[in-house]
Amino acid sequence: MSGKPPDGKIGRAATAVVAADGTASYRTVQAAVNAAGATISIGKGTHRGTVTIPSGKTGLTLVGAGFRRREPGRVTVPPTKAEG
Repeated sequence: MSGKPPDGKIGRAATAVVAADGTASYRTVQAAVNAAGATISIGKGTHRGTVTIPSGKTGLTLVGAGFRRREPGRVTVPPTKAEG
Protein backbone atom coordinates (compact mmCIF):
# COMPACT_ATOMS: atom_id res chain seq x y z
CA MET A 1 0.00 0.00 0.00
CA SER A 2 1.42 3.35 -0.96
CA GLY A 3 -0.52 6.10 0.76
CA LYS A 4 2.46 8.42 1.05
CA PRO A 5 2.57 11.59 -1.01
CA PRO A 6 5.57 12.02 -3.34
CA ASP A 7 7.57 14.08 -0.82
CA GLY A 8 7.01 11.50 1.96
CA LYS A 9 5.30 14.06 4.21
CA ILE A 10 1.69 13.95 5.26
CA GLY A 11 -0.57 16.80 6.28
CA ARG A 12 -0.91 18.01 9.85
CA ALA A 13 -4.42 16.56 10.21
CA ALA A 14 -3.67 13.25 8.49
CA THR A 15 -3.00 9.96 10.24
CA ALA A 16 0.15 8.00 9.43
CA VAL A 17 -0.39 4.24 9.55
CA VAL A 18 2.44 1.83 10.51
CA ALA A 19 2.56 -1.90 9.79
CA ALA A 20 5.83 -3.80 10.14
CA ASP A 21 4.68 -6.26 7.46
CA GLY A 22 4.50 -3.51 4.81
CA THR A 23 0.70 -3.44 4.47
CA ALA A 24 0.48 0.24 5.49
CA SER A 25 2.07 3.48 4.35
CA TYR A 26 5.03 3.11 6.75
CA ARG A 27 6.99 0.06 7.93
CA THR A 28 8.56 1.73 10.98
CA VAL A 29 7.33 4.02 13.72
CA GLN A 30 10.30 6.31 13.06
CA ALA A 31 9.40 6.74 9.38
CA ALA A 32 5.88 7.73 10.42
CA VAL A 33 7.20 10.15 13.06
CA ASN A 34 9.40 11.77 10.43
CA ALA A 35 6.42 12.34 8.13
CA ALA A 36 3.53 12.62 10.58
CA GLY A 37 1.36 15.59 11.22
CA ALA A 38 -0.72 14.77 14.29
CA THR A 39 -1.51 11.07 14.71
CA ILE A 40 0.30 7.79 14.13
CA SER A 41 -1.72 4.58 14.16
CA ILE A 42 0.53 1.61 14.94
CA GLY A 43 -0.62 -1.77 13.67
CA LYS A 44 -0.52 -4.90 15.80
CA GLY A 45 2.76 -6.72 16.14
CA THR A 46 6.24 -6.07 17.49
CA HIS A 47 7.90 -2.87 16.32
CA ARG A 48 11.64 -2.80 16.87
CA GLY A 49 14.03 0.12 16.57
CA THR A 50 14.74 3.40 18.23
CA VAL A 51 12.14 6.14 17.91
CA THR A 52 13.27 9.75 18.22
CA ILE A 53 10.67 12.48 18.36
CA PRO A 54 12.21 15.92 17.77
CA SER A 55 11.43 18.51 20.46
CA GLY A 56 9.85 20.78 17.85
CA LYS A 57 7.31 18.13 16.81
CA THR A 58 4.50 18.93 19.22
CA GLY A 59 0.97 17.57 19.44
CA LEU A 60 1.94 14.13 18.15
CA THR A 61 -0.25 11.19 19.26
CA LEU A 62 0.71 7.52 18.89
CA VAL A 63 -2.20 5.07 19.01
CA GLY A 64 -1.69 1.31 19.13
CA ALA A 65 -4.00 -1.25 17.54
CA GLY A 66 -6.72 -2.37 19.95
CA PHE A 67 -6.69 0.92 21.87
CA ARG A 68 -10.34 1.70 21.25
CA ARG A 69 -11.38 -1.90 21.88
CA ARG A 70 -9.29 -2.13 25.06
CA GLU A 71 -7.34 -5.15 23.80
CA PRO A 72 -4.00 -5.05 25.64
CA GLY A 73 -0.89 -6.64 24.20
CA ARG A 74 -1.65 -6.14 20.54
CA VAL A 75 1.21 -3.66 19.93
CA THR A 76 4.66 -4.17 21.38
CA VAL A 77 7.54 -1.72 21.27
CA PRO A 78 10.48 -3.42 23.04
CA PRO A 79 12.25 -1.17 25.52
CA THR A 80 15.45 0.53 24.46
CA LYS A 81 17.62 3.25 25.90
CA ALA A 82 15.54 6.38 26.48
CA GLU A 83 17.04 9.83 26.37
CA GLY A 84 15.37 13.02 27.45
